[in-house]
Amino acid sequence: MLDNDHQPVKLTGLLVLAAIAVIFLIIVWLIGSAFVQPEDAPALQSWNKFDVIRVVVR
Repeated sequence: MLDNDHQPVKLTGLLVLAAIAVIFLIIVWLIGSAFVQPEDAPALQSWNKFDVIRVVVR
């Protein structure tokens, strides 16, 4: 068995992997934002962590 049978990681491979990860996160974000109730929207738009925790716990 050859010791050096692995190909080195290429920059294009890393860029493709990063693009796939970004697309996946965008899809998750869009699906999650589709289920936000209108009364929850102001709390989720603010950066007050206690408002966000209150919405999540409710």
